[in-house]
Amino acid sequence: MLSRRTVIAALPTSAAHPAFASNQAKMTVMFVYHSISTDNEAHIATGWNDGALSPLGRKKAEQLRPTITAFGPQIAYCSDLGRAAETADLTLRDTGIPVLFTRALRECNFGKLNGSPAVSVHADDLIYLDQPYSDGESYAEAFTRTAHFIRQTILVRSEKRALIIGHGVTRWAVAALATGDPLKLIMTAHESFRFPDDWNNAGKGWVYEIRRP
Repeated sequence: MLSRRTVIAALPTSAAHPAFASNQAKMTVMFVYHSISTDNEAHIATGWNDGALSPLGRKKAEQLRPTITAFGPQIAYCSDLGRAAETADLTLRDTGIPVLFTRALRECNFGKLNGSPAVSVHADDLIYLDQPYSDGESYAEAFTRTAHFIRQTILVRSEKRALIIGHGVTRWAVAALATGDPLKLIMTAHESFRFPDDWNNAGKGWVYEIRRP
C-alpha cells in the first residue's frame, strides 16, 4: 500500500518552469473524486474525518486504473485523508506514478459537523460560503487553501499532465482555475460537483486545461 509519509520523499525534483512555449502555457489536469466511501453510502458528510472506501468504492477505484493510465499523468496529487489515500493506492499502485499526499487538498472542514448526516451539513451550503462551520472553515477558506496549493505547487512544476484525487471542494477549485468562474457560481451552477450522479463521470474522470501563473 502507498505510504502517506514515504511517498512524499519519493517525488522527483522539478524546477519551476522557465519559459514555456505557447503550447506549454497550460497544464492538463485530470480530477477524480475519492471513490465511494461507507459514509457516502450512509449519507454522512465525512469532512476532515478519514473515512474508508466501501466494497463498491474499492471496486470502482480499481476500475479507474485504465482511465488514469490512458491519461498518462506524470505526477499525482492526493488529499491525505484516508478515503482519498485509499483511492490513490488502488488506482496508482504499481504504475510508477509518483504521488504527493497533502492536507492542502482536503475537503472543507465542517468542524463540529464532521461525520454528521449530509442533509444537515449541506442543507444550505451558501450559508457557509464565507461563514465558517463551528470549529471549522468556510467554503471560501477551503477553496483558497486548495487553489493556492494548485497555483503555487502544481502549476509551477514542469510536468505537462497531472492527476488530482480529492473531494467536492477540490473539484470546485480545479474548475474555477480552469474556467475563471467565481466560487459562488461554481457552487450554485454545479450541484453535481458534490453529489455526482455518475461517480467520477462514469469512470472517465474530468480533464481540465489550466493556465500556468
